[in-house]
Amino acid sequence: MSRKFHEEVGVLFSEYLIQYRIQTAKQFLITHINWTISDVAEKSGFRSQHYFSTLFRKIEGISPTEFRERENKSLSSSQ
Repeated sequence: MSRKFHEEVGVLFSEYLIQYRIQTAKQFLITHINWTISDVAEKSGFRSQHYFSTLFRKIEGISPTEFRERENKSLSSSQ
């Protein structure tokens, strides 16, 4: 089944799942500013905050906290 997914979508299922979870986490970081990074990690499907933060930084180039601060600053300056 994983091979079929890779053939159809072009990425490994595990990579797709990580990307999906990171996108979900980005939305949570913006919309749930009262949640801790640990809460965001857990609700996005990651078992470890450390693993989540490491992957987030690897994919996005900044930490989850930096992402949240940048997005909140961007939102407040556009209002």
